[in-house]
Amino acid sequence: MSSSVIKLICPNLQCRKVLSVPSHARGKSVRCRACGIRVTVPGKRAPQIAQPATTDDSQIIEATTETTEQSEAETQE
Repeated sequence: MSSSVIKLICPNLQCRKVLSVPSHARGKSVRCRACGIRVTVPGKRAPQIAQPATTDDSQIIEATTETTEQSEAETQE
């Protein structure tokens, strides 16, 4: 079992205490000891897949050109 701790801030603007909750509380509701408000602990984030960097600027130019051509066609109508 993981013993990591999740830290979050109480959403009550008059409280704003830092809450430390165990990682197994993800997705559950906990109570702030300072003000009593119920706080839902965020679930695990989905891993983000890194996108390869594009070095081909022609895609950017084409997108800009298409938009310009479409604008010109709409203006002529």
